[in-house]
Amino acid sequence: METSNNTKKNNKILVVFIFLFVIALLFFLVVFLKLERNLINDETRLSNEQNQNGDVLIEEEVPAEEVLLEPVSKLVSRQNYLVENISELSPIKEVLGGTFYITEFNWSSEDLAQIKYEDGHIALEAEVSFEDDVAPSNFVITKEN
Repeated sequence: METSNNTKKNNKILVVFIFLFVIALLFFLVVFLKLERNLINDETRLSNEQNQNGDVLIEEEVPAEEVLLEPVSKLVSRQNYLVENISELSPIKEVLGGTFYITEFNWSSEDLAQIKYEDGHIALEAEVSFEDDVAPSNFVITKEN
């Protein structure tokens, strides 16, 4: 009888220990996920603030040593033109009073760029091609979000 009571008592202690361990594990998991979500939100907010302030992310595929001064000047002029005129160039217009701003440039060559832009409500991607001018000769939406 005494052995049976000891076994029951040991089982109760084991169950309580496992229960407390699971609770502690869940607590640490919730805290970790909350901290990670806050970090992601902070990074997103910082990125959005930078983009709304006119800072533009540039990703170059062309090695820097191959870029000459003249093509760089042309890229900068074309990029500035896109930044200043994205609302007029986009075939899809802003919604709910938003204003388009470019969040990312990706130049495949000096005459072809992929851009990402948004107005805070909708996000779009487009392929923009140029001939000789600063203004694009072709503007095609490639993705709507």
